[in-house]
Amino acid sequence: GSNVFKAYLGGLGRNQANGIALDTTTSTNVIAYIVGTTTSANFPMTGTSKFHGSRVYPDAFLARIDFTNSAVGP
Repeated sequence: GSNVFKAYLGGLGRNQANGIALDTTTSTNVIAYIVGTTTSANFPMTGTSKFHGSRVYPDAFLARIDFTNSAVGP
């Protein structure tokens, strides 16, 4: 198949996605939910989220990515 959407999620440390789910119930966009672990101190976060700070014990994350207007061109 060909790429329809693309996005980057991660930081400079070890990032691992363990699961993904797609919400395609709307007619205008696709939303991806990704769960995993990271040791990246610069992993993108929102609100009052805090990085644990350990390179040995990774933090868990749940990310929501809205692919509205993110179509990949030829």
